[in-house]
Amino acid sequence: MTKIPLILFISSFLLAGCQSETSTETAKKVTQKVEKVAVAKTENKAAEKHVDVDEESGATLHKANCARCHGEGYYPKKPTSSMTSYDDLQTRVKMCDSQLGTELFPEELQKIGDYLNDTYYKFKK
Repeated sequence: MTKIPLILFISSFLLAGCQSETSTETAKKVTQKVEKVAVAKTENKAAEKHVDVDEESGATLHKANCARCHGEGYYPKKPTSSMTSYDDLQTRVKMCDSQLGTELFPEELQKIGDYLNDTYYKFKK
């Protein structure tokens, strides 16, 4: 009978030694893995958005984001417009994006400006 408590003590000591990490260390590792997954998902969404940007034309982007204010018959602007260059046009596109809060990517804004320039304004780039 005296051997059983001794065996239990040694067994519990050996089992405790098998745990190489504390619960705090385990929690840190789990947290790091969760953070890595979250970052990966965010990067994937951004990558998907950039793929979509490459697939959309300036005309499509304009129709989806700008046509509600600048629809049929709005272009070309009158010769008295203060917009006299390609850079002025791109500045206007960015200003509209800012005012409307559409939060388009710079590549999308560039495509909209290029579409407007190629279709209506014909400024030198």
